[in-house]
Amino acid sequence: MSESDRSTDRIGVYSDSSILKKVVLHRPGEELLFNPDKSDDFLFDGPPIIPKILEEYDEFVRLIEVFGSEIFFFEDMLIHVLDNNKDLREQLLEDLVKDEWMKLDGKESDFLINKINTKDFVGFIISGYYPASRKGPKMDPTTNLMFTRDPMAVVGNNLLWTWHRPKRNRRKESFLVDLVIRYHPAFSDLKDIGSSTMNDPSIMIEGGDIMVANENLLMIGFCRNQRQTRTTYNGIKHLAKHIIPDGFSILLVEFTRHHTKNTIHMDTIGTFASDDYFFADRRIFEQPTGTQSGVGLFLIDKDNLGELIEPSSKENDWPPGRISDRNFFEVIEPFGLKPEPIYTDDCEGKFGGLIPMREQWMLAMNNFALGPNKVIAYEYSIFTLKVAKEEGFTILPSTEIKERQDFYNHRKLIVTIPATELLRTRGGPHCLSMPLERE
Repeated sequence: MSESDRSTDRIGVYSDSSILKKVVLHRPGEELLFNPDKSDDFLFDGPPIIPKILEEYDEFVRLIEVFGSEIFFFEDMLIHVLDNNKDLREQLLEDLVKDEWMKLDGKESDFLINKINTKDFVGFIISGYYPASRKGPKMDPTTNLMFTRDPMAVVGNNLLWTWHRPKRNRRKESFLVDLVIRYHPAFSDLKDIGSSTMNDPSIMIEGGDIMVANENLLMIGFCRNQRQTRTTYNGIKHLAKHIIPDGFSILLVEFTRHHTKNTIHMDTIGTFASDDYFFADRRIFEQPTGTQSGVGLFLIDKDNLGELIEPSSKENDWPPGRISDRNFFEVIEPFGLKPEPIYTDDCEGKFGGLIPMREQWMLAMNNFALGPNKVIAYEYSIFTLKVAKEEGFTILPSTEIKERQDFYNHRKLIVTIPATELLRTRGGPHCLSMPLERE
């Protein structure tokens, strides 16, 4: 990457912890009124108490606003697109009927296309509740849309997204993301490398598996046994073909043992607070690969890109670039990254290792950096926050943050938010946010 390419005027994301300038969020609504029997379909632990979860979510949003980042709410973006492209409303309905999301008679179609405003139409599409009666859902809700991190991601100047065909409850999400990306001006300065995957169901990329370490290194999580909720082989190949020529190397992080619901994506077991600190699950990151760490590491660059894309070996020997003698932190050091790990205090093993397991389950690693060492975390990560405090972080409840300067009164700061109901969704602050641009 040339020095001119490294200018501070670049549009996109070149670090997961540099100052957040623009972000895509979705404030959930009636789509959370789902059948409790379908909780597992959405990977929720159960239906949340809606007034409480909205109170918690709004506090998360408030912190981002106080920090000064520009927020694009997904629902508003979709309204903007449909208001400015009148034919898309009818096309979207036709696509959803064709994909067997619902059945409409002529009267219902006319009502939805011609008789209601765009906001009500979008509310119906997302929630599934017919706007005229509210007597019951007309189609399944788009419950996972609140996790804007997952359906798309920005890597450098590249915008990536894919269709989630294998997982039915995610397909409607893909229709909506497609419209917003193609027609909303917020994405116009990014290079779309997702639209070309629309007709290939084998290409799937989950934004929660994508982590931009810095301008030299992209990390991608994957698991051979979880292809309906994880980034697929062909998704990795597609991304590598576009990203490596831009100057990135790719570190593939394979989950070989820890691949349950609580480790659904890369960002559930590790996130950056800055170049200097990394929240990490000790069970996975501390030991060299090839031991009992439950993780495989593979380094892909321009020298072995060809073998990644056109492998000559068997699937079990793929991907190339396996690393067997170093742990995660030793592997990323040559890329200019020497973060101190922030593990969970295991209380000297007093509880048989259950404390780190419990905190990881409660999303202690899924934290969101608004800027270097300016982090939002859930308040229940007690033993992880204890270690962060020992590393010099100030821990404050969100109620103490009133203006932007409050973030900068402390060199290293973690702001905690209540998350009793957010925890039911199995998504933390990192999952709830899709950075569109960072400094």
